Amino acid sequence: MIDIPQRVSVSWVYELPFGSGGKLVTSIPVVSQLIGRWQVSGVAQFQVGYPYNVTQTNTLGLFSPIQYPNAVGDPNLSNRTANQWFNTQAFQIAPPDTLGNAPRASFFGPGQENFDIGVSRIFPLKERFRFQLRGEFENAFNHPLFNNLNTSITSPAFGQVTSATDSRVIQLVGRLQF
Repeated sequence: MIDIPQRVSVSWVYELPFGSGGKLVTSIPVVSQLIGRWQVSGVAQFQVGYPYNVTQTNTLGLFSPIQYPNAVGDPNLSNRTANQWFNTQAFQIAPPDTLGNAPRASFFGPGQENFDIGVSRIFPLKERFRFQLRGEFENAFNHPLFNNLNTSITSPAFGQVTSATDSRVIQLVGRLQF
């Protein structure tokens, strides 16, 4: 089970007040038609990171290829970086044929702050035909969204963030509705 105790997701849609039918109408009909009826929409998501376990190779030969090491300090750091997300000195390899005392979910990994934004307009064509033009910006502010932490105590990358999701993605969408 993965416990994410704090997560907020907010979505919105706002029709811009320009052009025909809006509060800010221009006296030039062509301009009013071009700039009118545009919508801005978005989703903002914020959450704490996933819980992580520090592991080592199983020396007991029982049940699983991994086991927990010994906890000897506080794994939390005040200044986290991608090269050292937690205090690696807070863990030691458990001696052979003993169980480690490190708890499950010793710390939380990187959280997420993500904004997806869309800009769209529907153009009426004929009676039942409409064309939607939409620009979509995933991770609009290009904030790094870190993925995996290396939590294997015997790895050279122990305590490091090893990957991130894609950076900003922009796409243009055209859709015929009928």
